[in-house]
Amino acid sequence: MKSIACSEAWIMEGAQYKDWTLPSIQEADLIFVLNPNVFIRDYRIIKRFVLSRTGLRPWNYKQSFKDLCKMIVKWNHQYNIDAAIDVINENNKTAMITKNKKQVIQLIEHHLEVVSDLQVGNKVKNSNRAKNTCDDFLNEVT
Repeated sequence: MKSIACSEAWIMEGAQYKDWTLPSIQEADLIFVLNPNVFIRDYRIIKRFVLSRTGLRPWNYKQSFKDLCKMIVKWNHQYNIDAAIDVINENNKTAMITKNKKQVIQLIEHHLEVVSDLQVGNKVKNSNRAKNTCDDFLNEVT
């Protein structure tokens, strides 16, 4: 994980906020917390389970009904998103909470525009203003 976080460009996906994930949080330029509606997540978990059990989608282990229940109850309904955001904030980063990939794409495009403006010396004075601009932009999109 450290070697990935030290590379020039990377994207990581996951819901973990443990000690072993801290290097990726600390080195990230942008951190998105995807938070779709809980029932959409339930649907996706069940769909993935059915597709993997029927052999229509490969999976790295054979899932049981007990695994399905654990994914829905513990990992989905009991996931502590506030604790994940706290870990991000404790590492002096800002979590951009989004509902869907469209918002993520819009935020990345906006961030790239801000970075471009910073590089050519336009009106944006510092990275804090750039962060605030992304926060304002996110509020407009939601």
